[in-house]
Amino acid sequence: SLPPVETKSTHLWRFMRDLLDDPQFNPVYIKWENREKGVFRIVPGQSKNIARLWGMKKNNPTMTFDKMSRSLR
Repeated sequence: SLPPVETKSTHLWRFMRDLLDDPQFNPVYIKWENREKGVFRIVPGQSKNIARLWGMKKNNPTMTFDKMSRSLR
């Protein structure tokens, strides 16, 4: 299940923050490296899963990590 955030106007940064705050996803998919500085790391091999979750949230089944990461920059 996806973290609880408003669906229609969800921003990617908010989605990532919610993943980091959810024990179901942190540290399995994503984890804090330095929370105070806002530095996090996607667990190796989990980028496709995070992109899939983001695609589900945005109703975009063709979402890839490459597309998603461009939005993060």
